[in-house]
Amino acid sequence: MKKYKEHLAYLYNMHEDFKDEFTSILNWPLMPTEFEAAWKRLMDKYNLHDDATMVAMWNKRERWISAYFKEIFYAKMTSTQRSESMNYVLKKNFVSERQNLHRFVTQVNSCVKTRRQIENQETMGNRKAQNTLTFYGFDTQMAKLYSRAVYSEIRKRLKLSTLFTATEMEEPTKYLVRYNNPQKLSAWAQHAFQVVADPVGETYECECRLWDHTGIFCVHVLCMMQTIKATSVPEKCILRRYTKRPNIQPTFNRNDLRTVASNKASQYCIESSLLTLNMTVHRKSLRSQEQMVRSRVVMDKLEQELDAMHSAENGGVADNEAIE
Repeated sequence: MKKYKEHLAYLYNMHEDFKDEFTSILNWPLMPTEFEAAWKRLMDKYNLHDDATMVAMWNKRERWISAYFKEIFYAKMTSTQRSESMNYVLKKNFVSERQNLHRFVTQVNSCVKTRRQIENQETMGNRKAQNTLTFYGFDTQMAKLYSRAVYSEIRKRLKLSTLFTATEMEEPTKYLVRYNNPQKLSAWAQHAFQVVADPVGETYECECRLWDHTGIFCVHVLCMMQTIKATSVPEKCILRRYTKRPNIQPTFNRNDLRTVASNKASQYCIESSLLTLNMTVHRKSLRSQEQMVRSRVVMDKLEQELDAMHSAENGGVADNEAIE
């Protein structure tokens, strides 16, 4: 799209409604046949069959129109997203072609620090409770688990889902979800999407396959969840990458090069896991007096074993005598 943005801007200015109709065809979950029919109607309406830009976009449609690769999971990312975005940030805010190498390195470090600060701010922000759009159980669950950015997208889709209506099919868990105003000319507004909503079997599927493509529910599934008043979202449908804690005890931290295990587990990760285990044992020992006593006995014994190991490794030097 960036490659053709100048010509598209020209078409947007020439035709008042072209932008809305064009973007609706690109952004809404059409099937390949429906996309092709909608594209043909758009070209007929604005007489763009001979337009070089539109012809070029049509010839490459299978490379960039999501209708042709819905079964491929891509987590809302493009192939060059990471490198291009960082390149843009560096050039816009930190470096220029007139800087020497020393200044360049300093500015790159400043960019890295800034990005880490932003990530830390987002982490702190995720600790706050998010306001739900509804009082349904599934909405409360998603607000609790998803990060702020992802739940913000969910809120938008929940609001859009109120524009759709669900009707039952012969099979008890299958429904047809269609737009409330099907008289519109947009192809996505005329299609009735088949949705499987089975809270007992923990199955939510839509023929638009947006969840398979991005890992986030589409408006059709959210419409059904509101219709049947779903109390929760199946655990398998919530991807950890979108939650508030996507990286729980990673096996390797690239910022910590002190590896001590054969599987390359870092010193930081080992210390983190030991601390987590220690806190877990501490919480559980507080459940009763007997468990507290038992935990103390086991930990005293473990401490003695560790002191003996340390003494043997350091030639009989006690822990408080060891030289760091």
